[in-house]
Amino acid sequence: MSSGAPAAVCDRCGQDLAPGELKYILRLSITADFDGYLNESDTGKLDSGALLAELEMRSPEELEEDICLERAFLLCPHCRAAVLSDPLATGHGGGGPGWVT
Repeated sequence: MSSGAPAAVCDRCGQDLAPGELKYILRLSITADFDGYLNESDTGKLDSGALLAELEMRSPEELEEDICLERAFLLCPHCRAAVLSDPLATGHGGGGPGWVT
């Protein structure tokens, strides 16, 4: 008997996820990092006109995504475990340096 609810799919492996089945939402947030340091060789070469021209050619959405990008993914239990064990797919595992809360 079908519940009529749309089937969900794991964004990582494509597995169908039935209504009521255990699934997880992975939220990804990538934010530009500025350490307060400006390279002296770069600051003397700033061409503000060229910079403004480049900015005008890009949409506000593109510019915003250069600073902060957020996405959400639906994961099955197997993919959740895989992401937690090696979040950057480096082959070195996770849970060590780089885990920031």
